Amino acid sequence: MAERFNLNFERERLFWVLEKLESAASQLEVDHAEANNAPILWRLEHALLEMQAVGPRDLPGDLHEQFDPIRSAMRAGVSLVMTDWEAEGVCQAILKLRGEVERRIDQQRRAQ
Repeated sequence: MAERFNLNFERERLFWVLEKLESAASQLEVDHAEANNAPILWRLEHALLEMQAVGPRDLPGDLHEQFDPIRSAMRAGVSLVMTDWEAEGVCQAILKLRGEVERRIDQQRRAQ
């Protein structure tokens, strides 16, 4: 019974993280109306606002490394000293982590 509870809790947490990642990604993707013409630093700043509640504890241990660039950017804040290249790297980390969380959720669904 406890194992089933843990699996359900982990899955629910992954759904919550995916929701946050989807919100952040919507700020980054060019089909988003406001993001289409916005500078990358503006888009990243808004994406990180969506991610503020997410921390490493919300992810499986093997995804912590993928979360590191996002966490570092959240701690430092997006500033004018961050280059577009650095901002693009954080944006890519958000999108990659979203894909990985989606994959994990799909794996869990198939395992049931």
